[in-house]
Amino acid sequence: MIGVAPHKGSHTAVVIDQAERALDQVRVRACVAQAERLLAWAAAWPQRTWAVEGAGGLGCLLARQLVAAGERVLDVQPKLAARVRLLAAGDVNKNDPDDARPVAVAALRPAACLPVRADDHDQELIRTGFRMILAADPDIEVVAEVRTGIEAVLAAGELRPDVVLMDIRMPDLDGIEATRRILAKDGSQTQVVILTTFDLDEYVYDALHGQEQQRNRRPARRG
Repeated sequence: MIGVAPHKGSHTAVVIDQAERALDQVRVRACVAQAERLLAWAAAWPQRTWAVEGAGGLGCLLARQLVAAGERVLDVQPKLAARVRLLAAGDVNKNDPDDARPVAVAALRPAACLPVRADDHDQELIRTGFRMILAADPDIEVVAEVRTGIEAVLAAGELRPDVVLMDIRMPDLDGIEATRRILAKDGSQTQVVILTTFDLDEYVYDALHGQEQQRNRRPARRG
């Protein structure tokens, strides 16, 4: 069992055996690649189950990323993890680097936690998670947050941001077409970073190929 204690700036994770003994632990920075880094660390335990504290709150984004990667994830309620911390150390507060072990221990209890499913988290929570990660960097200013592809195109045209963080699947207009429209605008210097939690290689290729074509396009010269 791998317990994860999410924080705004970083996440701590620890793997324990059935005897609740800690086998290894790691700390990763909260960022877009957070799940990828945790998965690389956890490769030594192929039969793993993840226990994420507050998978419907602070741990929402990480839990969704892990589920989308095909991982089995359990939602450990913060009150349950705090109870284990109290019994173990007499303190309910989260203290790095040992705050993730009580999460894993709580998840070993029968029927104590519910599995996280991909549709458990709405898009608003996901956007909030990304905003929190980006806003933690003093060199990044989040100038807008939108719900649909059409809104993304309109906001990019009005605000002309340096970078747009784009999901592939959105209401009204998907991220692929939204990316094409943003890059097709005259004088646009906006870069688009396309994200997806779906295992759809053809979508990713289509999006990247469309973006490359737009960037390489040059106006014809008259002889």
